[in-house]
Amino acid sequence: MVKEKHESLYESLFKNNRDAVIFFNETTIVDANKSALDLFEVDPDEFIGHEIYEFTLDKEKANKRAERRLQGVSESFTTEIRTPKGVKELEVSSTAVNIENITSYSIIRDITERKNLEQRFRVVFEHSRDLIFITSKDAVEFINPRGVEYLGYSSSTEIIGKHPTELIHPDYRELATRHATMRRSGGTPPNQYRAKMITKNGVAKPVEFNASFIEWGGKPGSLTIARDISKQVELEEELRHGRQILIDFTESATDAFSILDEDLRFIMVNETELEYSGLEREDYIGNHMLEVFPGLKDTGRYAGYQRVLETGDPVNYPEVTTRNGEHIINYTAFKAGDYLGILGRDITEQKRLEEEKERAYAELAAIYDSSPIIMILVDEDRRVRAANHVSSKFAQRHIEEMMGLRGGEALRCIHHLDNPKGCGYGEACEECTIRNLVLDTHKTGTKHDQVETSLTVSQGEENKSMNLLVSTAPILVESESLVLVSIQDITELKQKEKKLRRANQVYQAFNKGFREILRNDSFEKTARTLFNDLTELIDAKSGYVALLSDDGSENELLFLESGGLPCTVDPDLPMPIRGLREKAYESGKGVYENSFHNSEWQRYLPEGHVKLNNVLFAPLNIEKKTVGIIGIANKSTDFTDEDLELAESFGELAAIALKHTRFLKDIQESRERLS
Repeated sequence: MVKEKHESLYESLFKNNRDAVIFFNETTIVDANKSALDLFEVDPDEFIGHEIYEFTLDKEKANKRAERRLQGVSESFTTEIRTPKGVKELEVSSTAVNIENITSYSIIRDITERKNLEQRFRVVFEHSRDLIFITSKDAVEFINPRGVEYLGYSSSTEIIGKHPTELIHPDYRELATRHATMRRSGGTPPNQYRAKMITKNGVAKPVEFNASFIEWGGKPGSLTIARDISKQVELEEELRHGRQILIDFTESATDAFSILDEDLRFIMVNETELEYSGLEREDYIGNHMLEVFPGLKDTGRYAGYQRVLETGDPVNYPEVTTRNGEHIINYTAFKAGDYLGILGRDITEQKRLEEEKERAYAELAAIYDSSPIIMILVDEDRRVRAANHVSSKFAQRHIEEMMGLRGGEALRCIHHLDNPKGCGYGEACEECTIRNLVLDTHKTGTKHDQVETSLTVSQGEENKSMNLLVSTAPILVESESLVLVSIQDITELKQKEKKLRRANQVYQAFNKGFREILRNDSFEKTARTLFNDLTELIDAKSGYVALLSDDGSENELLFLESGGLPCTVDPDLPMPIRGLREKAYESGKGVYENSFHNSEWQRYLPEGHVKLNNVLFAPLNIEKKTVGIIGIANKSTDFTDEDLELAESFGELAAIALKHTRFLKDIQESRERLS
């Protein structure tokens, strides 16, 4: 039994130990476990029986330590060894014994990676664009240079020793204190939350905290990373303001207005609709149309609303009596995106544009490798010496492949081969912002912070133009001058800002169009307004609006805009339905041609016609029949599918206007007949 216990103990402490264990007779290796062989990257016959100094970098120190072991001295130390794959740094605990032919044994752990990580951490800590600070219960213990700069101090000594709450805005001190107390006592408060910090001059700045527990000086504390979110807060406020404008507009409208989702569930109603129906808002929101108005199915209106979602064709119900019998509403239903919009008479129709802005910046994860921005170290020859995983992902190549390449080549800039000398020597390179910032930082030691630029890179089979914010900072690593280049990809943010501006322009144009429909009894005036707004949004110079003649053989021109170009065609000449516009009439869908002067349609133009470089037609459809057309031409760039979709929407709006005008005319004629 005793033997079995000893064998089990031997298995646990020696053979199965995850740390390397080596037995010595003076400096000779007597035995070693598998972890030791793996650590030294040797086979047993290459190791056991050999002298330990054969593997160490300092033979003299190895012999002196062996002498101390013979004197009964045990000690712990760090040392370096050479293996087939390179040098490793070890942490050794060596114990003197006297057992048969064994004079000592050592337990060894590889700390190479830890040392490398510590070096990387120091680099990132000192040059991070985020604030990094360590606090104990009563004091700020440590803060990085970015934190000192951001808070407006000249030195970290002005901050270290302050009570942590002195850096926090009064409105958030209780929250921050509660979280820190929970963290020190082993609780689990939210790691990430928003607050405001106070600068030396008393200015409040919004930040996002990411805090975690840390031991500092043997006491519990907090490691906190703070990111400036001032721009993000501004964008969110703009979005909230835009939403509030929409809510205020619908609530102040004098006629009924409601929006339903693709499943015909109400997502929005205004006060006038509630007044007409006699219901409460909670009776609508989230409920299906038939749950709110069960009788709709029998009237045929429900099927009509379904057809609007399926076909996109608007429908009008001129006389609908509300539940209380006090109102007769002229309802017009139209498709807006994936939603169904319903407008009462005298209301400005609108498409509700909703585009949620994603967060401007990626959430902070971890330092360096988890950093949401590209970070690379380059030497004086602009060659990559270190890179994080975000850089690797951006460049679509392994970090190892990036090492030694110049920055532009590593990131796959399309100009890195413009000159036989490589990246940095081509004609385009002379204007490269990233290259020039790096060179200036190397030459003058000047730091550059978030300089906006663009870079076209090769990704797969495509070339992509990226919008970037570039920062550079000089650093010294092992007596070598390097530059830390931080690059933030803001392409998506720029695209979203552009889309948001575009969506707002479209929204304003549609809003204006709806007012014109309800204000004017002249279709020509309304059509002119819609045409002008459409050409301005798409940047087209020429065009016209025409209606189909009663016999369906030709267009009857409402108006023509030449865009300032010469045109000698008699405006009274007939406009037969032929060529490209014939395709729009037959299909009931928009069409465009970006090389019109080289197309088969050019032959249909009469002599003296305005020169057409590109052309787009959008039909006016009423009850699935094309009754007119909007034609626009001579856009400075090619028409796109997005232009076509927008033009078709304006065509739908024009069709609503035409139908509204005809309806008013029918009412007027009915009144005249009755009088």
